[in-house]
Amino acid sequence: MEPQRLEKNVVNSFQAVKDDMLYVRDMLVYLQNEVETLKNTKKVVVVKKERIVASKASTKMHKESCVFAKNIKSKNKKVFANKSAALLEGLQACACVA
Repeated sequence: MEPQRLEKNVVNSFQAVKDDMLYVRDMLVYLQNEVETLKNTKKVVVVKKERIVASKASTKMHKESCVFAKNIKSKNKKVFANKSAALLEGLQACACVA
């Protein structure tokens, strides 16, 4: 390769690297600003945990939205705050809970 052509290729390569580095710097500044904006934004996220239910005559627990749970009559339904509480009573988990 000719020395002048080689020099031109090296200069072009360095210019491409410089452009890429400037782009990365600009993106970092943008992301830092976004992080600061998010830090200053006060959002309250409420996560509603789904209750666990079981029939009084059953040994299985279900999420409240489970099709099997929907078949349990309210007078026969036991409600648990969480899976652990149902496990303490010896209930087995339905596939919807696992």
